[in-house]
Amino acid sequence: GRAHGETGAIAIPIIAVLYLLGRYLVDVVFGIHSSYETAPLMTFAWGASMGLWIGLAYWLLGAGVKREYSLIQHALWFGGALFGVNWLLFACFTPLIVDIPWVDVLAHGIDIVFVVAGIAIYQGMRQGVQPR
Repeated sequence: GRAHGETGAIAIPIIAVLYLLGRYLVDVVFGIHSSYETAPLMTFAWGASMGLWIGLAYWLLGAGVKREYSLIQHALWFGGALFGVNWLLFACFTPLIVDIPWVDVLAHGIDIVFVVAGIAIYQGMRQGVQPR
């Protein structure tokens, strides 16, 4: 098998930045369950921490995605199937435990889109440097 080191650690900040951009899009533009105005530093810290954690998970697990996959298939497999399904299940159960509107679940869909975009950008950079 391939080692996680084959998926470059640069993927971590790329995915984190894209995730954070998506969070700010949701918080600032759509105002979905936003804490940006009341706690901007904590909102940034939470978003950055989550993005780094997602990037780290990709770095550790992304090498397990088949080499034969195209850039888009790779990004969709990890970002959509592995991360996305888990994230949406979490999002669907959160309103049952915490009093938040169901529309806030949309924010998690945007998170998935931005994680997929971060992986695609990383894979595009990687393939540009090391074509298959």
